Amino acid sequence: MEILISVVAKVAEYTVLPIGRQASYLIFYKDNFKMLEVHVKDLEDAREQMTHLVEEEWRNGKEIVRGVVNWLEMVNEVIEKANQLQKDPRRANVRCSKWSFPNLILRHRLSRKATKITKDVVQVQGKGIFDRIGYLPILDEVASSSTRGGENYEKRDSLKEDIVKALTDLNSRNIGVYGLA
Repeated sequence: MEILISVVAKVAEYTVLPIGRQASYLIFYKDNFKMLEVHVKDLEDAREQMTHLVEEEWRNGKEIVRGVVNWLEMVNEVIEKANQLQKDPRRANVRCSKWSFPNLILRHRLSRKATKITKDVVQVQGKGIFDRIGYLPILDEVASSSTRGGENYEKRDSLKEDIVKALTDLNSRNIGVYGLA
């Protein structure tokens, strides 16, 4: 008896579950597209928030972490795929004829595609958590070799010479010096 139960369980696992999954694409067609729409909206909000953070870091003179840039590219690709599916012209024609009988093959394909893209959207959104978005770039070696304590002596000497030339020029009336030189 136990062997019969285990055989029936395996048969059900390999036949009933896949058939049920395939049937769910037909039954939950509208729900699958609604879930896609909701998840895409959430991902667009996350993208907008990350874009603002990236712009803020960039304005502060920081380099953006490569992972953040890659994530934003993945987000754009997934959102583009979702928008193409939602605007697919075949979606309006999921019926076989003018009667209410649906085109089951087309309905199944579109619903399955919507479910797969929804999984992609959720997966990409889960990857959008970063410890930091930007970092200060490394100073190049040329600038650091001629500086000491943040001061560039070669540039400073040329500025002194320019100021002395301007002071000795009899035609100049006003001389302005500004900055940290």
